[in-house]
Amino acid sequence: MLASNTRSRLLQKLDLSCNPISVLGLLHLINPRLSEFKSLRSLVLYQCDIDQSQTYMISNDRLEHGKCPFRLSRLNLSHNKLSHFLNYVI
Repeated sequence: MLASNTRSRLLQKLDLSCNPISVLGLLHLINPRLSEFKSLRSLVLYQCDIDQSQTYMISNDRLEHGKCPFRLSRLNLSHNKLSHFLNYVI
């Protein structure tokens, strides 16, 4: 809901730490079809229960067309269980 809100366009910093966000939720935040974030520069998702075992929820289409519509200067995904999935997202 947050990513699709048109008032999010001017948001520059977002910290959703310690919220239960799935891998699918992460892709919703960065997908240009779903996200209104245009000015986001800092995204903090510290300890959000994002786990690479959730990747079964993600289709190849979502990954291929899920490029960020913004340029982050700071991304914090620490204390999540991403390992190999993180390499693909980056």
